Amino acid sequence: MLFKKIRLLFFSLNLFLFATAQSTVHFKTIDAKTTKPLESVTISISKLKLVKITNDSGYTFFNNIPGGVYDIEFSETGYEKEELQLKLPISFTDTTITVSLKSEEKRLQQVTVISTRSNNRITDEPKRVEILSQEEVNEELNMLDSSWILQTGFRIDKHNRYDIYLLPRFSLLFKATKHLSLRGGYGRGYNIPSALYSVSGQDDFQNVYPLQNNVIPEIAGSWNADILYKSRLSEEWNISFDEAFYFTTVHHPVIPEPDSLSVGKYYFINASLPVKAKGLETNIRLASDDLEFLIGYAHLDVRKKYDPLQPIWSSPQKINFSFPLFMSWKIIFVAAQN
Repeated sequence: MLFKKIRLLFFSLNLFLFATAQSTVHFKTIDAKTTKPLESVTISISKLKLVKITNDSGYTFFNNIPGGVYDIEFSETGYEKEELQLKLPISFTDTTITVSLKSEEKRLQQVTVISTRSNNRITDEPKRVEILSQEEVNEELNMLDSSWILQTGFRIDKHNRYDIYLLPRFSLLFKATKHLSLRGGYGRGYNIPSALYSVSGQDDFQNVYPLQNNVIPEIAGSWNADILYKSRLSEEWNISFDEAFYFTTVHHPVIPEPDSLSVGKYYFINASLPVKAKGLETNIRLASDDLEFLIGYAHLDVRKKYDPLQPIWSSPQKINFSFPLFMSWKIIFVAAQN
């Protein structure tokens, strides 16, 4: 066996019965000019309060739509919004609707050259002039706009007993190709010390003294990286692979310390060295419109730098499987080792 302890966490079987007067409506969105599938198109049915987004093949679907008249809206950045009215009889079979979206045209009204870095007149020296078509300009702008995405945030907390805490965070996403994206980020946080919280996940200590005034909050900084690859295997099936990495350092960890003058009693102090954690998580997903297979693996290694005799705090591992049986039945199996 791979693990010393295997725990069957849960086994779930879910069966859903649907009304016979309801069925499924499939949508496919394409570019009106190139007829290529459009990914990430938002499709909303306001009457039913339903919203879905198309996959990289331009497909999505709505289940259990009752008969009636519906106004449906299609929207995507860089394309004109499209609306249509759909009339469905009380009893109908599954249907597929293809919708084409037109790209928005944005033109520069005027370009004025104010100055150049050269003191020469244009007539004094030959200049190379390059003319770009509208399509080339749009392509360059799209590459700059969509390849890199930066998200930032900043928070300031003022605690009535402790200090002021500055909590920055950022995430940078790079879309290397249509199928591959890379993401990296950093975040900072803090934890107010508490005797009850500090023993959580450790031994159930009794006879704990109240926190002393010199105990300060724990400060944590975490780096993360993520690699995501997704692609279509066929018209119906798509696959995705997601690999994530985590690196966290907790400064001033609050730890229990036995009282040398009173056996069986403890008080809490801040450790002189940090707690460091690193981990990885792998997820593979194979899915179609109706079926989904998942397999995942996670490993976390937490070490106490302040304790050279017992440096390993925990090193859990977990593998999980999820696959359908038939209809809406699904089985999930999880194996874990602490």
